Amino acid sequence: MIEFWYRLKENGYTRPVGSLYRVMKRLGYFQAEKPKKKYVPKPMEQMQYPGQRVQIDVKFVPSSCIVRKGERYYQFTAIDEYSRLRYLEAFEENSTYSAACFLKNAAAFFKKYGFDIKCVQTDNGFEFTNRFSQSMKTRPTLFEATAASMGIQHKLIKPYTPRHNGNVE
Repeated sequence: MIEFWYRLKENGYTRPVGSLYRVMKRLGYFQAEKPKKKYVPKPMEQMQYPGQRVQIDVKFVPSSCIVRKGERYYQFTAIDEYSRLRYLEAFEENSTYSAACFLKNAAAFFKKYGFDIKCVQTDNGFEFTNRFSQSMKTRPTLFEATAASMGIQHKLIKPYTPRHNGNVE
C-alpha cells in the first residue's frame, strides 16, 4: 500500500496515504476481515445413571475455618453428576496417597447408596496425575493405580478450564 502510494506521489498524486486507503477500501481492493467466531461452550453431557461419572477435587481449607490454630487441612470432595450426591473428607496432607484413600472411601460411600463408580473426572493436580511432570510423565500416580485396580476410568479435564469440573468446583 505504502509502496503504491509512493509511486503515485512520484507521478503527481498529492493526497495523503489515508485518503488512498479509504478510496481503495470503498472500491473493494482489500478483503474485509473475517469476524472472530464467538466462543460457544458445548452443552454439558447429561449422565444417564448414578455413578456414571463422579467429579473429584481438592481445596485448601483456610485457617479462618479451623478451630485449632496451626493445623492445615485439605478438603477432598466427590459429587456424582447424575444424583448430585456428595461425599467430603478432610486430610492433613495433599498427596496422591490421600487422594487414593479418598477414592476408596468415596467408592464405599456411594456403594452404600446402591451404585458403583464407573468414571472419575479430576483436574490435572499432582495428587491425581503425573501428566505435567517432566521426569515421571509415564508413571501412574497412586490415585491412578487405585482407580485402575478398582475398575474405575480416570478422566482428566483440559488444563486451566475449571468450568469442565464445575459441579465440584
